[in-house]
Amino acid sequence: MKQKIDVVGISCDDAGDFSTAAQKALNEAEVIFASGDQEATIQCYFPKLQAQFKPYPKPISELEKSLPSYQSKKIVMMALGDPLFYGIGAILLRFLSAEQLRFHSAISSLQAALSRFSIPWNDLAVLSLHGRSLSSLSTVLGAKGRYGVLTDEKNSPQRIAGKLVEMGQENAVIRIAESLGRSDEKLSTYRAAELVDGKQHFSSLLILIIDIA
Repeated sequence: MKQKIDVVGISCDDAGDFSTAAQKALNEAEVIFASGDQEATIQCYFPKLQAQFKPYPKPISELEKSLPSYQSKKIVMMALGDPLFYGIGAILLRFLSAEQLRFHSAISSLQAALSRFSIPWNDLAVLSLHGRSLSSLSTVLGAKGRYGVLTDEKNSPQRIAGKLVEMGQENAVIRIAESLGRSDEKLSTYRAAELVDGKQHFSSLLILIIDIA
């Protein structure tokens, strides 16, 4: 595949805030890979697009096999926030060179969460629990510091708080940013010990910022 593929991020804060270069890529695209929600967002802001929308294959590893059939097309791939931050960018770079890709990054959910809480992130350590066991927490969160945690439905704030309490970190501060950029956005702050009873309900779309003193 010789042509460049444009990888366009959708901002967490303003889904329609695309750079001039990203807008050009979308308007000229012949094929756009996107999830259902991403397609709806793009169609809302760019209703006159002529591109054919294609869903990402499952598993995502099949993308490498399917791309050659579009090698004569102008391709755009949609992502959330920064495609190179735990996103599609890292997957594409496994089988495509950097010269074949052009990235258009946007504000990620983690960046938005830190902004909401007015927290600088120059000293932040980041951990992703997507599809991973909580056992990794004990090795990563063993030291004092600030951590940004990307999680999933299985690894809920309550389960993470329970693990912290097991580690003797019951006073760890857990800031939770839910549904960022949506109408039901919510921010809350707890001590780890306050969350272990499991009575709180949280959206599946959330970011955790954990402080261990």
